[in-house]
Amino acid sequence: VSLWDGFYVKLLGGTGGITTDSFSLNGTSTSADYGGGWMAGMSIGRQFNENVSVELEWAYRSNDLDGVRRGGSTFGDGDLASTGLFLNLGWMFDGWGAAGTRWRPYAAIGAGFMEEVDMDLTSAGIEDVSDTWVPAIQGVVGLEKELGSRWALFGEARYLYAGDADLSAESGVRQNVTVDYQGWSALVGVRFNF
Repeated sequence: VSLWDGFYVKLLGGTGGITTDSFSLNGTSTSADYGGGWMAGMSIGRQFNENVSVELEWAYRSNDLDGVRRGGSTFGDGDLASTGLFLNLGWMFDGWGAAGTRWRPYAAIGAGFMEEVDMDLTSAGIEDVSDTWVPAIQGVVGLEKELGSRWALFGEARYLYAGDADLSAESGVRQNVTVDYQGWSALVGVRFNF
């Protein structure tokens, strides 16, 4: 029996979006228009039996910030980005097909922190405002295709909720920004079982 029996690693990536336009600048409520985005990440986990797994995940997300309305003007051309660290608890359903070629649906819930949430919107005087260790939760549903005993491909949908992130500048002109940070991701990836 190997020390690594039951362990696996995953690489994943895909697209995503922010689902709320709530935005506050220096205490004044306004709204933001977010554009497309992407996400990439990796995880290492342990499959305890055919169904239950626990994994530690790190991921990077970035979304375009197309515009922030302030007064009668709209300022654009920025981005909202984050890095996150999560502990996910997963359940793999039995699925269908023969062992090594099965299709297996799965679901997971995760809790952790956005290590850093960072925004840049230079045209509105907002540059390098950030917050650290913002608590967050996520839900995951997906489908895995086994490619033998070691490899598998998967596709999944996620929803992330981190609530209000209070962003501020560490230096320079002080700008205080609050964003309601939540959104979806559609991802594909590969899994290797040790």
